[in-house]
Formats: sequence, C-alpha cells, structure tokens
Amino acid sequence: MSTSPVLAAPQPALLKHASTTTAHDRDVSLVERYQQGDAAAFTEIVRSYHAQVFERAHEVLRNVQDAEKITRITFLHAQRDLARREGTLPLASWLFATARTFARAHYWKMARMAAAQSRRHGWPKKSA
Repeated sequence: MSTSPVLAAPQPALLKHASTTTAHDRDVSLVERYQQGDAAAFTEIVRSYHAQVFERAHEVLRNVQDAEKITRITFLHAQRDLARREGTLPLASWLFATARTFARAHYWKMARMAAAQSRRHGWPKKSA
C-alpha cells in the first residue's frame, strides 16, 4: 500500500499558513478578551510578544537598557490603545511597528542630544 506524496507529509508553506492563522485567531481572541476587561489576556499578550518586541527595539538601538525601556513603552502604549483597537493590522505587526517607531524616535532624540552636547563643549575643535 503506497501513500500519495500529497498525503505523505504536510507542505511547509501550508504549515506556516496554518500556524499564522492560528496565531492570528489567538491574538484576536486575546484582544477581544482584554477589551472586555480580562487583564490576564493582556498579560498573555506581553508573554507572547515581549522577546520579539525587545528584538525589534534592540535592532534599532543596539543598547540593551534602551531596548528594555522602549519595550516597556511599547506595551504601555498597547495597554492603552488595545482597549479601543479596531484595526485590521495583525497584533504582532502592530506591536512590532509600534516598537520600531518608538525606537527610531528614541534613537534620533539621543543623536540630537549628543550633537547638542558636542556643540556646547566646542567639539569638534575648529582648527586655526
């Protein structure tokens, strides 16, 4: 008895789509539960995405402390905005985009502060 190649092993692309759909459905359920007042749902969102949000912030900032700060800010922002979120963007994409936006803003703020400090101290020294 031989098995059909189609039935022999699931295709990786199909598995990826199935897991993405499952994750999306889980996220939709968590957001709905949070919007109905279930604080444990938000805790689950943080557990699910904390490491990935941190990675996105760290990619931009290359500094652990700053990335941790941006991760906290991202989830504080999410806690406030998820209560009224109706967007179609998947939760993970929304969280990652939010983290990158905050990380870039922080990066440029730090760059401006460093430039201002350099100017205050006369760096670089002008040659005569």
